[in-house]
Amino acid sequence: AAGLTPAVEKAAAGAVAHLPVAMVTNLAACLERLKERGIWVCGADPRGERLYYEADLRGPLVVVVGSEGRGIPRLVRERCDFLVRIPMRGRVASLNVAVAAAVILFEAARQREG
Repeated sequence: AAGLTPAVEKAAAGAVAHLPVAMVTNLAACLERLKERGIWVCGADPRGERLYYEADLRGPLVVVVGSEGRGIPRLVRERCDFLVRIPMRGRVASLNVAVAAAVILFEAARQREG
């Protein structure tokens, strides 16, 4: 994953100043610790068992999105409590990671409003 470089801050259009960012050395182990604290782990994966808008995204939640091309690493995917997919149409097989994250996070926010 990219670190918080000046280029990343510029691409984030100021969002880095308003969002907490945590860097971890072992994501799979970190997810296990979060799960022990009652936080659900949702992974975005084209093979997800349900569509993103069918999943309950209202509680304490971590959303994991993988790298473009390779997706979520196997060990991290195995630590997810559930996997969701974004339906795709036409010839495009997947979205870039920022768009996929935005779609799922928007749905989580929408569910929390209602």
